[in-house]
Amino acid sequence: MQITLPGRKQAKLRNDGPACRVCNCTYSNACDGGCWWVPVPRGEPMLCSACVGTAGDILDTGRRIVRLTKTTHAKLAIAVITRALMKRVRERAKEEE
Repeated sequence: MQITLPGRKQAKLRNDGPACRVCNCTYSNACDGGCWWVPVPRGEPMLCSACVGTAGDILDTGRRIVRLTKTTHAKLAIAVITRALMKRVRERAKEEE
């Protein structure tokens, strides 16, 4: 299930490189109002600035945490992803103040 928030692209229009894991925007097909790639930990799927800390971002991160619990290095991976998620949520909360 993919959550698409108002003002975000519904689907990738062209195959022009990486796509945001939440809204599927790309370099050539950015979100309405513009967006940019935010730094994510190595191995995480790409994420655009418009989706940082949104419900779709949090849900996707939760799904990846659940998947990782089945891997050998789950504890370390979960800690890294959870720290990155909490950082994004805190940054979004500051923007909304």
